[in-house]
This record gives sequence, structure tokens and C-alpha cells, in this order.
Amino acid sequence: MVEPESPGTTISDAEWLANSVAHALRNPLFAALLKAEMLLRSTDSPEARALYGSLKRMEDFIEEMLLFGRPVDLEPRTVELGPFLHRLAEVYTKGERLEPAEVEVHVEESGLVVEWDPEAVRVSLERILDNAIQQTPPPHRVRLLGTASGEDRVDITVADRGPGIDPALVEHVFDPFFPQHEGRAGLGLSTARKLIRASGGEVHLESTPGRGTTVTVVLPRRMPS
Repeated sequence: MVEPESPGTTISDAEWLANSVAHALRNPLFAALLKAEMLLRSTDSPEARALYGSLKRMEDFIEEMLLFGRPVDLEPRTVELGPFLHRLAEVYTKGERLEPAEVEVHVEESGLVVEWDPEAVRVSLERILDNAIQQTPPPHRVRLLGTASGEDRVDITVADRGPGIDPALVEHVFDPFFPQHEGRAGLGLSTARKLIRASGGEVHLESTPGRGTTVTVVLPRRMPS
């Protein structure tokens, strides 16, 4: 992926804005983080830990803005869907990304092989899973389903049993900077949709208040070259 230097036809205004703001903030934040880390090492006080934690969260925001703002450069290669989804689920069951969650994986066709950019799809599904797990109370049970649809399409579904989304807000959840959770940048689902669309696919969301949310990623078996 390459970082854009100025607005153009390949990126939206929101992408250019996110990229520009993130670049402007990244260097001063890095300097502040170094000072906060030195302070934490010397004092280890609650105040120092709180300051360092706040700056690290801001760093996460900036990295998400940079990811959203970059144009997509795909590198497809052959991937077996089952192991790919199981590796992704393992990140969450081990608590390597968020607090540990129960991610139940089902792949309906054994040995299903696709030709995707695995990094682009992984990043997209991580953003969708993050949202599902954060919406679901402990033990954060989420289903991850891979299904072949015909000879040229694969559906990947993430389903949770969280509180669901207000019907009035469903059409906005993929909008840039629409906050899914308090204290987050509101770019996770926007980034996911951007990467999936660049991969020749689409993302659909259905939600019923009180019954949970289902997000379906539809991808061609072979990404466009």
C-alpha cells in the first residue's frame, strides 16, 4: 500500500483528510510517547500510566486513520479458506487483539481454495470481528462462517448476539468517522468495506435490536488482477 501525497481521483475526500491529519499528528505524538515512556520508567505512578495509556490510544487512532487513507494495492495469492479463518479466530480466542472471545468457525466446503490478498481480507475481517466482539457481552461468543456460493463466489459471515443496532443507524455504520464504540475513531467498518470493495467484493449488514448483528462479506473466489 502507498500513502497518497495529495487529493486525487483515486481516494475520497474523507480518505485524504484522514491521511493528512494522521501524518500531521504522527511525529509530535511519537515524541510525546517517548517522553511519556521515559516518565513511566522513572516514576511508574498512576498519573504516568494514565498519560502513557491515553497517548497509546491516540496512536491507535492515527494508525487506523493512516490505514483508511491509503490507496489499496492488492497482491493476490492462493489461500485455503478453512485454515485462514481458523488462524484468524485463534487471535481472538487467545486474547491477542482484544480480551479473549469464543469465535466458532464453520467452513462448509473442506479444502476450499481462493485467490485473495490475505492481508487485505484479514484486516477487513479483524475490523468486523472487533466490532462484533465489543458488542457482545462476555464470553463474547461470535460465529465465523465460510460458505461457497456457486463456482465463483465465497461468503464470509460474522454473527453476534449483541444488542443489535438501531434501525435508524444501520445505513450509517460504514460511514467514515461514525463511532461504533465510545473512544474509538469510527473507521473500522469503513476500512473493512474499502478493502473488500477493492478486492471485488461487497459487505452487507443486517441487525435486529435485542437479537444481534450479522455482517456478510461477499468475495469472488479470485480477486481482480
